[in-house]
Amino acid sequence: MWRVQHLLALISLNRTMFPVRLMSESVNILLVDDDPDIRFLMKLILQKEGFNVFFAENGRQALEVWQSRPVDLILLDVVMPLLDGFEFCRQFRLLSSIPVIFLTAMEAEQDVLKGFEVGGYDYILKPFRLKELLARINSVLRRSLPQMAYAERLPLQPYYQNMTA
Repeated sequence: MWRVQHLLALISLNRTMFPVRLMSESVNILLVDDDPDIRFLMKLILQKEGFNVFFAENGRQALEVWQSRPVDLILLDVVMPLLDGFEFCRQFRLLSSIPVIFLTAMEAEQDVLKGFEVGGYDYILKPFRLKELLARINSVLRRSLPQMAYAERLPLQPYYQNMTA
């Protein structure tokens, strides 16, 4: 019964059934890339999906943004000035378990393996396919955010009350 009410709520709220849209309601993504064109395009894409997007141009700036704002996921380029993506991730893993997805043009197998070795949750090559990127973001968030928090991103309070009554 609860599942039916849940699905009716989704339909009545005119939401897509694609979970990224549902989870993105309050998900904060930090995009770390030194290319202003990529930051601009990614901002348009992610905000259109409802994500809150913060930016950093390099690893050092990313640490500052992370310390000043709540972040649920980091999209991280590798080749950047001051502090590259691999070194950022290595240092960041000492401070946090927030998921990091590498989004880079570095396609050599050794680079992909290094991305996972330093703590990346996923490794996506540029140029990427938009739907695949969104699906991978969704997948990482679904695995990393507590299941209840994932469900609570929908206005389910009235339905929960019906279950307990």
